[in-house]
Amino acid sequence: MGWSAHLAIIALFVVSWVPTASGQLTSWESDNKAGCQAFAEGRYLEAEKYFLAEMNTAEKAGNDELLITGLNNLASVYKQQGKYADAEPLYLRALSIIKKISAWEDAEVASLMGNLGALYTDEGRFSEAEPLLTHSLEILEKTGAHEDAHYTSLLSSLATVYFNQGKLSEAEHVYQQALAIQEKSIGSGSPELANLLNSAANLYVSEGQFSKAELMFQRALAIQEKTLGPDHPDVAATLNSMAVLYYLKGKYPMAETQFLRALKIREKALGPDHPAVASTLSSLSNVYAERRKYAEAEELLQQAIQVSTKSLGPEHPNTARMWFYLGTMYYKEGRLAEARPVLERSLASLQSSLGASHPEVAKVHSILGGLYLSLGMYSEAESSCLQALDVLDNPASRDYPFLIATLNIYVHLLLKTGRKAQAEPLETRAMVYSARFKEINNTR
Repeated sequence: MGWSAHLAIIALFVVSWVPTASGQLTSWESDNKAGCQAFAEGRYLEAEKYFLAEMNTAEKAGNDELLITGLNNLASVYKQQGKYADAEPLYLRALSIIKKISAWEDAEVASLMGNLGALYTDEGRFSEAEPLLTHSLEILEKTGAHEDAHYTSLLSSLATVYFNQGKLSEAEHVYQQALAIQEKSIGSGSPELANLLNSAANLYVSEGQFSKAELMFQRALAIQEKTLGPDHPDVAATLNSMAVLYYLKGKYPMAETQFLRALKIREKALGPDHPAVASTLSSLSNVYAERRKYAEAEELLQQAIQVSTKSLGPEHPNTARMWFYLGTMYYKEGRLAEARPVLERSLASLQSSLGASHPEVAKVHSILGGLYLSLGMYSEAESSCLQALDVLDNPASRDYPFLIATLNIYVHLLLKTGRKAQAEPLETRAMVYSARFKEINNTR
């Protein structure tokens, strides 16, 4: 099998081993096999060691084809470790080499381009990720390489981009396309399918379709524990997602149990400074805040913000979300003066990275509406509520919990400012949405 063929066979963005024609690079072959095995099992530090060795061997041999593989694999393991600044130059170097020996429209070039797009997705660089992913997917489809795990992984990254751009219907369509390919071509019990189920379920959580999401999480977790083992990072990702769902449903003890298990796996497999660890810490803090364990919650959030700022940067959407969680906690504690600058900081950052009409920006406006109302800043409260409702009251993608909460805040504001006639239809609308939300989660 030649190098161009094996580069297209990518599982979890890692190029599998290919034997050399002469057998001269036995150490490269050994390191490649061991590295891919360690990567598949979530042993990323071990994989890094082997991929560094295979890359160095290829460089010393002057073999560009094997060097491309080594660069791609090392970049991929850095991506999984959250070392994005280390991964990007390796992908770019691999692309610069492959362009010299392959046509720009080849599947191998498209695969590397897609890997870079997936990296940018993880970094929150969505405007840069989208054209790379769409072009890569177009080439792979034209060349017939559109029914494998790598293709569906890139579809999942594109869906993530659309989700973070607030294009929820587009994201759902892409997830459904990826799931259909996985089920048909790869099988119903593959780890790749489980990852897709987890990602698609997160979208349904954001839309308030909790029952549908829970079934998908349970299926994903069963597949992952069977195929990968109970301590794999992918298991932790699904546990974390399920815990978020339980948190939103008010099942705080169940959420705490799942978050703690996810945290233990992630800290062991990824290290304490990984962005995924920060994500779990911040989510766990929300559970403690709801249970009025504010001191423990704040300590976890500050730790999460520190890790996220270090690994992703202060303006990354994930870091901004953590500021939002901290500000929301201060608001619920009644620490209004402290909550305001934190929430306004989060708002500015999310508006910059996601755009003013993104649902997550609307959620910050919703909390700020309640905060401003509590501070007697009625004009600011009304503006925030209206901006939130303009985004959240979207028939294609209603976030019912936040929509209902925002309507209730606005009703309270209108009553407080003597506008009962305006308040009554909004109060009725909130009641209708509450009934619809319950119906969705009883029937789906």
